Amino acid sequence: MGADGWVYSLHNLILSCREEPQRKWRAIVADHQSRILISRANQPAEELDAEMLRRQVRTRLLSDVEDDWLDLSYARPFAPGLMVAICIDYPETVRTIDSSTISKLSLTPDEVFRAGQENTNAEPIDERTEIAPGVWALSGTSLFVASKVVDLDTLIQTSIGPAPDGIVFATPHRGMLIYVKPEGPEFAVAVQTLLIAADNMARNSNASLPGGLLSPAIYYANEGIVDVIGGRATDNDALHINASGRFGELLEKWANSFD
Repeated sequence: MGADGWVYSLHNLILSCREEPQRKWRAIVADHQSRILISRANQPAEELDAEMLRRQVRTRLLSDVEDDWLDLSYARPFAPGLMVAICIDYPETVRTIDSSTISKLSLTPDEVFRAGQENTNAEPIDERTEIAPGVWALSGTSLFVASKVVDLDTLIQTSIGPAPDGIVFATPHRGMLIYVKPEGPEFAVAVQTLLIAADNMARNSNASLPGGLLSPAIYYANEGIVDVIGGRATDNDALHINASGRFGELLEKWANSFD
């Protein structure tokens, strides 16, 4: 924190350096410092007029762990372990809005979240890859790829294709969404593969997680409801899938369809 109260975040800088050899660190640090200094000239979010705000606002999935530097009590819950906050996309940086600022914006909170999700929906996806049978990954350099799952209907229409039973998904980091569509005889096996892949990324200290880990869990989303269905058990730390409730009924449906 600078003497004037400005907070200089080093988390992403550390992650960037970890992914590159030490001989590149000086240039990475200089670039990061340059972008921080440039960002200080950005127009504060509370001074943006409604038109500019509509263009620059984004919704973003964040881990719901408490942040000592940023009050995000206004953020909206999405699923256990995940919440939706508001960001302003500037040319060089992205600023996450805190609770003291949200009421000062030129749009109401509902308008901000609505416009933000529309912009997040329009963010580019660079790659769609089948990483294992039935397990697909959407990824890109955009900071908002994982956040697209907040509007699942639009994501299905634009990037996933028909999914009448919803999807099972993981959000290891901001630039990646991994999912399985409930279909076919190997559906349950694909979900197990997804669980292992998400857990490996979460527990591997050398894994590339731009922006840090979002969630180690896997989720089932359908009809506006998102449930945790797998992860590490709190009592014995064993990997598990919860085959009950809505997800259990889904597994039974697909198992019976191939009897």
